[in-house]
Amino acid sequence: MRGIERLLAVKRSTPAMAEALPDLPMPETVMVRLVRATIAGMGQYF
Repeated sequence: MRGIERLLAVKRSTPAMAEALPDLPMPETVMVRLVRATIAGMGQYF
């Protein structure tokens, strides 16, 4: 169930991150964060 918590953390922090770092491309940044959360979640299965 930690996967859901990780996804919610990404969702919660994205608006603040976009405000703090306006020059950072948010779609790509969010994608990288989602991939990292997925890989961390998959580590529990291996």
